[in-house]
Amino acid sequence: MRNALGYLVTVVPPDVVLAMFITVVLGTAVASTAFLWGVDRIGPVKASLIGSLEPIAATAFSALVMGSSYTGFDIVGMALIVGAVVTISVVDLLRARRVTQ
Repeated sequence: MRNALGYLVTVVPPDVVLAMFITVVLGTAVASTAFLWGVDRIGPVKASLIGSLEPIAATAFSALVMGSSYTGFDIVGMALIVGAVVTISVVDLLRARRVTQ
């Protein structure tokens, strides 16, 4: 269908709009609130350590569910990124423990 100016216009059914709204609300507002609540409870250093597991989980699920395959370069790159995050977080955690002692 085209509008008065000749541009193609797509009509989105109400059930699709509702599904998109629910996805946005649950995927952003609820998830962000839960994440920040968790950071407040366990602290930013531990949260970053746990957060560094997200790429590993996403990679594993994409391989299992979607059948994605990864090259050696992909695996090495992921390992370097996760290793850097873990190293920085552990150093920060050790510094925080020294300050509190």
